[in-house]
Amino acid sequence: MPLCKRMPLAWSQWSTPQGKPPKLPSYFIKVIVMPSECQLFGTLGCHLCELAEAQLMPLVEHGLRVELIDIADSETLFEAYGLRIPVLRRVDTGEELGWPFDTAQVVHFLSSAQ
Repeated sequence: MPLCKRMPLAWSQWSTPQGKPPKLPSYFIKVIVMPSECQLFGTLGCHLCELAEAQLMPLVEHGLRVELIDIADSETLFEAYGLRIPVLRRVDTGEELGWPFDTAQVVHFLSSAQ
């Protein structure tokens, strides 16, 4: 049995007043080389997790795949991440980016060669 389950990217119903995520600046698109998948560790009802998700949405629109992992589903994950969430983890390298972060920091994190 896996430690986590796949969840759609939507703990919250995040959107701008116009109902759409903000556009990603074109210079981000030129710089970023995204890994195939990342994991966002968090849990339902975590307002910081919702803020982190909002930072990721422009990148998701441009092809980043994010697996939301609810740490409440696993005692092991809860012990590892309970005081640190939200945490973004690159699947390809295992490198983690802890909160707080903004979209520019995520772009740098994802484009850095390991």
